[in-house]
Amino acid sequence: MLNQLIVPPVPEDCPSRLRVYLDFCHTDDVLGLLKEQLDGTLDLLISLEQGAEDRSYAPGKWSVRQVVGHLIDMERVFAYRAYCITRGLPADFPDVDPELCVDQGGYAHRPLVDLAGELHHVRSSTILLFSGLEGRNVDRAGTVDGESLPVRAVPFVLAGHEAHHLDVLRTRYLGQKS
Repeated sequence: MLNQLIVPPVPEDCPSRLRVYLDFCHTDDVLGLLKEQLDGTLDLLISLEQGAEDRSYAPGKWSVRQVVGHLIDMERVFAYRAYCITRGLPADFPDVDPELCVDQGGYAHRPLVDLAGELHHVRSSTILLFSGLEGRNVDRAGTVDGESLPVRAVPFVLAGHEAHHLDVLRTRYLGQKS
């Protein structure tokens, strides 16, 4: 099981633009954190008042629906990268343009309840992927836009990425304190 084989990555383990997400992970139990986040995120989405899913905090910023779509997209991207690396498949990945993905995903027009369900399934699949890893797979690495990405860093990046966006949702979209 991953939690028995992995230690939290140090910033140098991640591509430079992903390092900020490690600051949001304050646990060695990354699978527990991924599960806890899923419940917390779904609870937050369910609690939103009618119409809040269309809100953005400034002109040109994503709506709540689009933020959820972005979480889904990046979860898929990073889980796929980890899958390829652990299976010994070609693992030199280009960077992903999140604006393009959100725009092409049509998230602005999808019901929030559907997006919440999709997020649940995608995160659950990610947790199962990482739960089944063996020791030799955890230490493998691929590259993203020319920088090394070890498999052991991926679940921490995903957890930190979601924590970052949930903080933005709470503070900028919903006016809650950090």
